[in-house]
Amino acid sequence: MNIKICHISDTHDCPNIALGAAREPVDVIVLSGDLMANRGRIGGLGILPDLERIYQTNWVQGSNRIASWAKAFGETPVVIVDGNHDFISMANPLRDAGCNVYHITAENPCITVAGVRFAGFREIPWIAGEWMGETHNQREAIDRAFDCDPQILVTHGPPAGILDGPNGYGSAPLTTALAYRGDRIKAHLFGHAHEGCGMAQTMGISFSNAAGVCRVIEVAL
Repeated sequence: MNIKICHISDTHDCPNIALGAAREPVDVIVLSGDLMANRGRIGGLGILPDLERIYQTNWVQGSNRIASWAKAFGETPVVIVDGNHDFISMANPLRDAGCNVYHITAENPCITVAGVRFAGFREIPWIAGEWMGETHNQREAIDRAFDCDPQILVTHGPPAGILDGPNGYGSAPLTTALAYRGDRIKAHLFGHAHEGCGMAQTMGISFSNAAGVCRVIEVAL
């Protein structure tokens, strides 16, 4: 059995990247976080979460972005994991626009779509304490996802040493978990590290970094 996936991540200020989902039929669309623009730092105050939520709410409501995404996605199931730049989730706006949305969260880490088990999490290794999902200890999130025994893992951040760029954005505990508990995982989809964007790597598991791009991949299950 194969499943064809359109993988999109880190669209940020370029929401039209997601319109590439309409270019060919797929079984599932996976959005692995950082889907909206940010207001950004304010002087010496840094990132202010409340202002980011207001800004992103207006960003979603103030144009036809959601309608154009919904048109591009059509009836295809959409799996979403939020990113560290997502102070609100794109899940509810897309659901309200009529999309068939499956939102992976801490409360709902495991879902089944098209007969395939997906699991994942948004948490990333600590950067500066400004962004959503930063943590000094990912083990709870990793265990939560791996306990679901997924066939496809969806996270916002990459594992350390795999398509994670030069800036140390990858997660060492996630790499360890994949090595010791990832025997049933066929694909791992993520973004976050922009330097690895649009790239794939296979080492028993098919790894996909779609930061800033729209990739169509086929996974053998």
